[in-house]
Amino acid sequence: MLRKIALLTLTVLSFSFSYELYKGAFLVDRVLLLPFVLEYSSVLGLSPQQERKIKDYALRHEREIEKRAKLVRYLEIEAKRRMLEGAAPEEIKELLTDVMLLKRELSLKNAECLRFLKKTLTQEQFRMLKDIALIRLLEEFK
Repeated sequence: MLRKIALLTLTVLSFSFSYELYKGAFLVDRVLLLPFVLEYSSVLGLSPQQERKIKDYALRHEREIEKRAKLVRYLEIEAKRRMLEGAAPEEIKELLTDVMLLKRELSLKNAECLRFLKKTLTQEQFRMLKDIALIRLLEEFK
C-alpha cells in the first residue's frame, strides 16, 4: 500500500513539475486532466481496474509527450540559432514546418488522452473530473 501511495505521489508530482516543459509545446494549449484524475481518484470513486488502466496509460503517454516536447524545444532553439547565423530561408522554413507538425501531433495526443479518459471513466466520473479541473484552473487566477 505504501508503495502504491509513493508511486501515485511521484506520478502526480512529475506531472506538476513537467508542465513547464510542455508550455508552448502544443499547437493549442494542453488540457491537463490526467494529474487531476490521479490526485482525486478517491473523490471520483475510481475502481482499482480504472486506476491501474489510467496509471499505465499515463506512464506511457507522458513519456511519449515529454520526448516530443523536448524535440520541439530543441528545434525551436535550432531555428533561432540558424536565424541568427543568417541561414537560407528554405532551411529555416523546413525547421519551422517540423516544429509546427510536432506541435500539431502533441495537440492531437492531448485530444487522444481526453478521449481515453472519457472512455475509461463513467459519465458521472468524467463530469466530476471536468468540474474539479475547472475549479483548480480558476484557483490559479486568484
